[in-house]
Amino acid sequence: MGWSVPAEYGGAGRTAVECVRLGRTIASACLTTAFVLSQRDAAVRQLLKGPAHLKERYLPGHAAGSHCVTVGLSQLTTSRQHHGPALRARSATGGGFVLDGDVPWVTGADGAVAVVVGATLPDATQVLIVLPTDRPGVTIAPPLPLAALLGSRTSSIRCDGVFIEPESVLAGPSEHALGKVGGGGLETSALALGPAAAAVEYLRREAVDRPVLGSCTERFEVLLTTGRGRPGPDSSEAATSGQDVRDQRRRSGPGGEDRRVGEEDHRVPRGGDRESDPKGHRRTTPVNPHRRDG
Repeated sequence: MGWSVPAEYGGAGRTAVECVRLGRTIASACLTTAFVLSQRDAAVRQLLKGPAHLKERYLPGHAAGSHCVTVGLSQLTTSRQHHGPALRARSATGGGFVLDGDVPWVTGADGAVAVVVGATLPDATQVLIVLPTDRPGVTIAPPLPLAALLGSRTSSIRCDGVFIEPESVLAGPSEHALGKVGGGGLETSALALGPAAAAVEYLRREAVDRPVLGSCTERFEVLLTTGRGRPGPDSSEAATSGQDVRDQRRRSGPGGEDRRVGEEDHRVPRGGDRESDPKGHRRTTPVNPHRRDG
């Protein structure tokens, strides 16, 4: 919980690269868990940009695991075209803001003590706010009955006349409260690298009995190693190697070794299911967890 929280607030104070590696390891076992943690890390990243009193209020407990903070920021970066802002803010008499509208996607909403949310003012400027989930006027909807949403406890939050004092403002009002590059971080990379690592590991095990998979497994390992930042060919070499392989496949034509490797590439995700249950009726098979996460 506290790997991204600085040591001064009771966390582990891991570097960004260390957090990506830890996230990748978790994502290779369970993408849903890694996704939940990535949203908490995003909240930490936003809190660290804010005033000292908000860091002191939320970060120590977050690091200790006694409470958690998550984010609801997609409404600032997703266009609603003619529908207007999802979450609106207006200035309150005497300072602060009043929130009305919806925060459409919040992971772990029903288990968080607060959510870092973004709202839009009438003049189109934006403000980042730490929204306590027990505040009057806040309603947390249950997750939709979909596996990914239930697993990550992702749902929406409704705000009806919710008062926010000036002390709970993280940033803004400004044109781009998240910055011009948005609110994403390196944890998104971990969410991609983890399942890729799990897939390569599965291919490696399959290659013991199906040697034709060996060459494609090696190529995937090269790409994954490059993505982890460990010693290996640079990205341009990996891309060139991949293009060479594709060119050779086209030249080899039907029935060639490379064509067989290509066919195996597509069969591998179904291999474990087919071998253990030809009709695909079983729920527990080696690749099903990764299918479900995807």
